[in-house]
Order: sequence, then structure tokens, then C-alpha cells
Amino acid sequence: MAVASRDIEVGYELDGVKKQAVIQLMGSRHWGRLNPIHFDPVTAANHGMRAPIATGMMSGAYLAETCVNFFGKTFFENAIMEGKFVKPIYAGEIITTHGVVRERTVDGDRVRLKVELWAENEAGEVKTVAWVTADVK
Repeated sequence: MAVASRDIEVGYELDGVKKQAVIQLMGSRHWGRLNPIHFDPVTAANHGMRAPIATGMMSGAYLAETCVNFFGKTFFENAIMEGKFVKPIYAGEIITTHGVVRERTVDGDRVRLKVELWAENEAGEVKTVAWVTADVK
């Protein structure tokens, strides 16, 4: 259910999502099947990683889900999302997303919101950051 509206104020905290990065998904053809560092522990170890890593698309999808829950269809109609992958997400980590409205700009009959987003693991390490701007009616 979308909650974004013209009345949302700066500082509003979005409801996040909580997901576990599981090898079964990381190795699916949709997420990383072409590169074994995403699903094979031996290959990941041979490349100096402690476990297989999630693709950037996975953490991006977690943040996008947070945005869909907040903006609703507006996220698909006029949102711009920019992000950065800060640290790898390893198999088994629990990832929680967060978001805060940082800017609110009135532009005629629309209100433009800029939201800061981040995904972190259970230890509080930030893994992915993003910014989304969208007009709400």
C-alpha cells in the first residue's frame, strides 16, 4: 500500500523490508547464474571471498521494493533511482532496508520528494545506498 502523498514531510521514515541473501536465489538464472561467485562457495573462496556474494541487482531490488511500498505506482511512472554498491552482500546475511525523506519541493500541483535509502546487514554494515526522486500528486 502506497503511503507517499503531498503531505509527507521531510524526515518521514519509510517502512523497510528484511530479506536473507540465500544461495538458492543467488544462483537462480534471474540473479547470477552466469557467474559462480554468486552461488558457489568454492569459486567465491578462490576469489578471496568468505562466501558467495549477491548480485547488485538483488540489493537494488530490496531497495526498489521499499520504494514501491512507499510510492506505489508513482515509482514506475516518474521516479529516478540512483545507487551505489558499497560492500558485498554475502550469502546468509540478513539485509534490512531503510529510507528517509530528505527533501520536499513544491512544483505547481506536484510535490517532489527525494528519499535517501540504504541496505544494511544484521551487524549494521551499510551495503548499498541509493537516492530516489519522484513527484507525488
